[in-house]
Amino acid sequence: MFDLKGNVSLVTGGNSGIGLECSRHLARAEWHVWIASRNREASAEAVRRIEADGGKAGALVLDLGSLESVRSLAREIAERDIPLRAIVCN
Repeated sequence: MFDLKGNVSLVTGGNSGIGLECSRHLARAEWHVWIASRNREASAEAVRRIEADGGKAGALVLDLGSLESVRSLAREIAERDIPLRAIVCN
């Protein structure tokens, strides 16, 4: 886990393509990035890449095709008191 002070963002689909590049750019700009996707392995790899570049990142499970998954993510964010300042819907 990382310090949650400062700018915190959530990027949907942030584990590949444009979402990953957006996540990496935010991390380089000293944002704490949460990657939300349904592919846990790809998200974990994206987190490793961002952290290898000196950024701060974490992964959350989200399947945008499931309202229960969206609700679950919202509950997790509230329970963990993650102070989101931005959400990038990729």
